[in-house]
Amino acid sequence: MDKKSQETQVATLIYSMGVEADEIFNSFTMTTEARKEYDAVKAKFEGHFIIKRNVIFERAKFNLRVQKENEPVDNFITDLFTLAQHCNYGNLHDEMVRDRIVVGLKDKSLSEKLQLEAELTLENAINQARQRELVRQQQGIIRQEGQMIGTSNVDKIKSFRPKPEYKHTKPTQNSNAKQYSQKCGRCGGNLHKRNECPAKQSICNRCKRKGHWEKCCKTKSVAEIQRIEDDKEFFFGEIHIDKLESDAPRPRKADIELNGKVVNFKLDSGADVSVLPERVYQVFHVNLEPTNKVLLGPCNYKLNCIGKFKAKLAVNQKGIDNEIYVVKGLERPLLSRQASQSLNLINKIDVISGHDYKSTIVNQYPRFI
Repeated sequence: MDKKSQETQVATLIYSMGVEADEIFNSFTMTTEARKEYDAVKAKFEGHFIIKRNVIFERAKFNLRVQKENEPVDNFITDLFTLAQHCNYGNLHDEMVRDRIVVGLKDKSLSEKLQLEAELTLENAINQARQRELVRQQQGIIRQEGQMIGTSNVDKIKSFRPKPEYKHTKPTQNSNAKQYSQKCGRCGGNLHKRNECPAKQSICNRCKRKGHWEKCCKTKSVAEIQRIEDDKEFFFGEIHIDKLESDAPRPRKADIELNGKVVNFKLDSGADVSVLPERVYQVFHVNLEPTNKVLLGPCNYKLNCIGKFKAKLAVNQKGIDNEIYVVKGLERPLLSRQASQSLNLINKIDVISGHDYKSTIVNQYPRFI
């Protein structure tokens, strides 16, 4: 058809499109000469069938886009290019994408550095953002693999069932009297005389007792009690010693493949679960699952456990499936007792036996037998 006349090409196009195309073509406002030009007719049909985008809305989406928490730089940049396609920036396309990268980066120190470069190009901005992310990932692995000289750690993760706690807050000497306002334990309002309480004649919807409202009821429902029984809490503590004696035993560690990447774990025979620092987890780019398990640190403060993921652990031709919990602010990866035993990294001795047991152990340590 490219060797036929323009008029023939137009006629063939309309014929191929169907009967309705002829009616649409007759509705176009075009000169007689333009109706015989294939490119002009094709442009008219495209304008008729292709829905026009709202440029203002598209640009608003583009200008509001920022790098999300834990989002890789490449994902952020790719999405900016996709959004910019419908913004009709024309010759300003590269400059607009460059500016949005600089302003939208999560790394504010890098953003400020890029803003100081007068001749910054789009390519240079992308390269610096990628390099900074790569260096941070590599440094995170190096720091956790290279044991710091002069440190020692005691780690433990212990499982227990939580007990209900009823706390009463008392005002401190430095607290403002206005900020400390006692609440009525029956209606939840400001403290008042008992005979003036609006809930004194009310029946609680939970325990069916008289004298308080449901929101102030201290009786736990069956569902709440069951939820507390189902949830588990794990205690996690870590003690650091600045200087370690030269003859003191070093903590035992092992290089273990986690989903194909080598991670240096500390073997913790007192841990019920395996944990990973957030900075190390970011290298794997896997989605986290929510968890109802709670990690508690020294003095029972709650650690920031952001989720868990299923992983394959392997060492010395031995492999297992294990759940890994990710903790923000954790210093080093810890491998649980169960995982350490399954990978044959630690062994448990239950019984000591031998013909000279009494003549050695008993005689040497009589006070402890």
